[in-house]
Amino acid sequence: MRRQPLQQLAVALLAAISLPSAIAIETDTNNRTETMRVAVPHMLDPSCPAPTTSVHGECVIGSDVTLTAPLGLASSTRLNCHGHRISAWRTGAGEGLTRAPSIPEVGILVDRSIGVGIRDCVLQDFDFGIVLINNKVPAPRGLAVGPNGRAERIDFRFLRGNEISTNQIFSRFGGIVGLETDKNWITNNLIRIVSGAGILLTRDSSFNRIEDNDIGRSTTDPPLQHPVFPGGDQFAFNNFTPGIQLGSGVKSLINVQIGAVFYQFPVTGRGQGNVIRDNQLNTEIVELNSIQIFVVSMMDDTLVEEKGF
Repeated sequence: MRRQPLQQLAVALLAAISLPSAIAIETDTNNRTETMRVAVPHMLDPSCPAPTTSVHGECVIGSDVTLTAPLGLASSTRLNCHGHRISAWRTGAGEGLTRAPSIPEVGILVDRSIGVGIRDCVLQDFDFGIVLINNKVPAPRGLAVGPNGRAERIDFRFLRGNEISTNQIFSRFGGIVGLETDKNWITNNLIRIVSGAGILLTRDSSFNRIEDNDIGRSTTDPPLQHPVFPGGDQFAFNNFTPGIQLGSGVKSLINVQIGAVFYQFPVTGRGQGNVIRDNQLNTEIVELNSIQIFVVSMMDDTLVEEKGF
């Protein structure tokens, strides 16, 4: 009988050791902070593991949470925060070589996932709120991994990529950043940043709709001079803060690191068929030597319909 409390203590210690790869709340150990920087994402899938519960086909967050690792969303996961906050464990500071990234650097990561929904979330204190990577929608008809884990032939003609709507995002370098990502609907979000871009989609990113978003700066201080991609690779254009940017100029290779995973994005193709419509781009974006919308020549057939343009 005396051994039972010791066994329970051992189980508790093992759970604490595994926290950097999951969601944790409150800690103040410097050594552990460094471990959290390379923690793997805490993955959500349609089964809605903690800290969510399944409600009418959505993964619902019932209270505010603090992350020590990015929240990764698998295909077909529909996240609904019902207005609750998802916060970074530590806010980032500084710029350039002295930059200390937030922990985690990215709030929500959508990597090689399609059919994801992110709705009614308040993301704060991250360097990057939401990052979409390698979400290329397949050809009109092709093979995909079905629910049983086997390859199935699927018609993708009516498939919508990912939906990001009615969120509030407060971040330092990027509200929503996408690299090689297709058919995303980014609508009705409030985004406030310090530098970088409110919404940045680059490389071969096509058929995305960016509509009815409210984008501005979160501070009256001058923009940071060296906005970066996740992991520290500098933006191609470093001294202005666009509300919406498609493409990344002449930069031939973009390096991105999220946690322990390293990505490289060379120039592989031209984005096409993106739509930018009816967004509210606040005046402070322009007043600080910045521009509202920047479309690089590597993005073809972009439709821009904004009030005042």
